[in-house]
Amino acid sequence: MYLPLITELTIILVAALVGGIISRKLKLPVVAGYLVIGVVVSAIFQERIRSNQTIPVLANIGVALLLFSAGLEFSLDRLSKTAKNATIGASVQVFLTALISFFVFSRFLNLGITDSLILSFGISLSSTSIVLKLLNDAKETRTLHGELMIGWLIAQDLLTIPMFILIPIFANGKGNLTITASTALLKIGVIGYLILLLGRKFIPFFFERLARLSSKELMMVGGFALSLIFGILTESYFQSFAIGAFLAGVVLSASYVRFEIGSDMRPLRDIFSAVFFVTIGFLISPSFIVSHAAQIVFLTVFVLILKFLVIFLIVSYLGFHTRISFLASLGLLEVGEFAFVLARSGISHGVISENTYQLIVSTTVISLLLTSYFMSSSKKFYKVVKEGIRNRSRVAYDAIFTRFDKSVVSFPGAETELKHHVVLVGFGRVGKMIAKVLELSKVNFVVIDYDFSVLDPLLETKQPFVYGDPVDEDILETANLSEARLLVVAIPDVYSSEYIIRKAKKISSSVKIIGRAENSQDAKVLNSLGVKDVIEPEFEASLSMSEIVLEELMGDAKKGRKVLSEIAKAHSYA
Repeated sequence: MYLPLITELTIILVAALVGGIISRKLKLPVVAGYLVIGVVVSAIFQERIRSNQTIPVLANIGVALLLFSAGLEFSLDRLSKTAKNATIGASVQVFLTALISFFVFSRFLNLGITDSLILSFGISLSSTSIVLKLLNDAKETRTLHGELMIGWLIAQDLLTIPMFILIPIFANGKGNLTITASTALLKIGVIGYLILLLGRKFIPFFFERLARLSSKELMMVGGFALSLIFGILTESYFQSFAIGAFLAGVVLSASYVRFEIGSDMRPLRDIFSAVFFVTIGFLISPSFIVSHAAQIVFLTVFVLILKFLVIFLIVSYLGFHTRISFLASLGLLEVGEFAFVLARSGISHGVISENTYQLIVSTTVISLLLTSYFMSSSKKFYKVVKEGIRNRSRVAYDAIFTRFDKSVVSFPGAETELKHHVVLVGFGRVGKMIAKVLELSKVNFVVIDYDFSVLDPLLETKQPFVYGDPVDEDILETANLSEARLLVVAIPDVYSSEYIIRKAKKISSSVKIIGRAENSQDAKVLNSLGVKDVIEPEFEASLSMSEIVLEELMGDAKKGRKVLSEIAKAHSYA
């Protein structure tokens, strides 16, 4: 007996709540809890909860809203900075991954040509929805590796179009592949350009007028409707509902209403995306996993290792620091949700077997589950792997890290002239403000960062900088830390800060260190390393705002400062 839709939806949302609570208690991303609880619910209710075709529709809306939110934050101007590298990198990665996989599957798994080809296509793609969710949760969508990964994923999604074109051709056994693919790609280019051109001109204008009505409900309904309209258009021409939702967000990204729409739609997005991630677990067949365990384990391990190595090498050869390459590789090594769509298309056209379909589904879900762990621990993994290779094989370390992470100083001899200076680690928003103050105060300083795009403007000003990972002892030495008066660690990542401080104390026990922490727990970690001056930007901002509030209310700035002094003192011991 099949369950009514409202009962199914209730079970899914309650399951998502339980899975999310458990994952948070275990300090894992909530996505991991959603995926696992989906498998459990599917095993309990079996076919009764997988019969209703409305649930997958709701799940697809969740993916669309995730991508719509990403589009709102990821404007065309920002996209253009990584578009070239992402497009080249994704294209080469998909080609190499599919080519190597096809050879292995046809040769060692004894699969047929079409089964091997579609399985290879499927595993070459990564999960846009999972990665976006994890990047959003970690607030890393605007980081260099975050922008690169989002651009990479969008390029991969566009590459699915020729894959979908090939499946009917395989099924029919006829048709000119070159003409069919060329016609489809030309159509895609024209329609995509028209969508963006018309959208950038008229849609922001409409929503800015809508905002004047001062109705949150209308803004939310308008944003929701726009993402669905664009999704329907791209579903018709690109075979991808999700790409349309992303383009809808991009269209609105240049408008000042994007913040209001993003805020209003966040609760709706989170509910629908929870439905999507839980229903992914429904696709797994426990009996198939048990009977094909060895094959699934081999395929999963093969895919994760292959994609990590291919992506790491491509990103490194594109000129990115190995830290960026490592973080991007761990975020993109999973098999994405488009593998499900390809597999379903293959089944419906009769070009792949049920066995291949279940292989794709099982490998995809397991890889998605592992990705949530890999991404949440990626910075730790990078440090451990780098230190491990350095300690065990200097040859391997030089071949990988030294080769790709060559230090760059802004002008010859800068490192030898730096004495009694300030070493500033991190050139983000906080670092840039500190640098401006030091420059106006005529204090000598050198900047260290592994994102060359933020350092590039310093070339024009002749400001000394070192391009590289400050976790490396040799990078700190290049900045002449042993002769420095002060080390300012202005990065928010406590794990990296901890490594930097330990290395710095090894190089110079006398250098004074100022650290940055995102919360009191991170501040305690830095305090335990002997760093007395640890700044929490949000806490300091709250004190500054409170001072203005108290002065306004009390009319006595001195009394207000006394209260804030007591709060600050209590916070430092909390």
